[in-house]
Amino acid sequence: MSRHLRLVLAATAVLGLAWAGWSQRAAIAEFDWSVDRWQLALAVVLFAVAPLLQALTFVLGLRRIGATGPAGALVRVWARSFLLRYEPSGAVGFVYRATARERLGTSTAQVLTLTGCVLVPLAPGGLGLRDGSLILWLGASVGAGVATGLALALRLVSFAGELVAIALAELLALVLARRGASPARAPLAPADAAPATDRTGAVPAPDRAGAIVVVPTYCEAEALPRFVDRFQATGLELLVVDDASPDGTGELADALAADRPWMHELHRDAKDGLGMAYRAGFGWCLRREYRVIGQMDADLSHPPEKLAEMLAILDERDADLVLANRYMPGGGTAGWSRARRTLSRLGCTGSKLVLGLPFDDLSGGFKLWRATTLAELDLDAMLSTGYAFQVETTQLAYLMGKRIEEVPFVFSERVAGESKMSLAVSLEGIRVTLALRRRNPRRPISD
Repeated sequence: MSRHLRLVLAATAVLGLAWAGWSQRAAIAEFDWSVDRWQLALAVVLFAVAPLLQALTFVLGLRRIGATGPAGALVRVWARSFLLRYEPSGAVGFVYRATARERLGTSTAQVLTLTGCVLVPLAPGGLGLRDGSLILWLGASVGAGVATGLALALRLVSFAGELVAIALAELLALVLARRGASPARAPLAPADAAPATDRTGAVPAPDRAGAIVVVPTYCEAEALPRFVDRFQATGLELLVVDDASPDGTGELADALAADRPWMHELHRDAKDGLGMAYRAGFGWCLRREYRVIGQMDADLSHPPEKLAEMLAILDERDADLVLANRYMPGGGTAGWSRARRTLSRLGCTGSKLVLGLPFDDLSGGFKLWRATTLAELDLDAMLSTGYAFQVETTQLAYLMGKRIEEVPFVFSERVAGESKMSLAVSLEGIRVTLALRRRNPRRPISD
């Protein structure tokens, strides 16, 4: 059906409805249109039942014919194809199911068999046979205008019920994906649980040998000395990557490292993004064969004292990556306004949903990597150069099937200096996140 023909048909339908309403305006005005709100809510709920039963039939039918995809992926494909069926031709939802065969764990033939049979019909939205029949049946007794109004009201209530069903299906898909997203991940111990001990009852210290933390800097001359003083107690090595800071941060790092053999510095010629600084720092560490490589900010928004717990979890749970999470139980943000906290949560949740990842704090940037895992990432092929680098590296580790653990931490306001976040950086993050959505192959469990 051509685009112009669709427009003509749509215009004809609208004009026909308008004429029916205008010619029967007296009868419409006399009709009692009041409705009890609880009855209306009940009607919406009842209209949601049929689509939910269809979703159940879709999932069970796919399982019956051999689909191996996770239940969350099956439910999500149904919800999105059901919503897409409101496209006028009705074909988009049909095609979507066929192209989603990899996530469903089935073949094109199996998807077409199930979709084409009477079990799960796909029909275009709009006024269908049911609504047309209702208008003809009621028109003789209440008038064409009232009958058309009732049919439209029925369609709106039906549509509301279907949207409720789709929303419930999407929520169910998220729950199922979260439960089964990473079966190899061991459950986290409660934040107040006692640490593991050896036979003597002593708490074993984490193995700090060969562990280093990369800290990019740009105009952090005021914060860096305080950071180094607190970091020293961790017993880890430190690499400061300075992007030619005009305030002398690089020279200050040289002076601080002069009498601290555990501190190193890497000078870059110019500032070209946080991601580029991390690439340079990670490469420096990998060439020197460190076994553990961390990353954190220099402004003390990430507490250095948390590194010991992160290193212990990396070793004890044989993890490939440990993420510090502001938004899990035991975590938080200190000194933030409610508006800033809300914007941060919206950004992290949006990235999580767009990319199908099971982690709540994708942009935190406080991580500890096993060096062998970091070496498997193709750093030179990264899409991001700025803050989205934090999201991209976590996504890659997840898609590679790496074991990822999380620990709670409290994010504090920077002790000095100004934030490097800007509108351009935010827009780059959105652009890269949308580009990462198209990255393949995706782990089926994440969608």
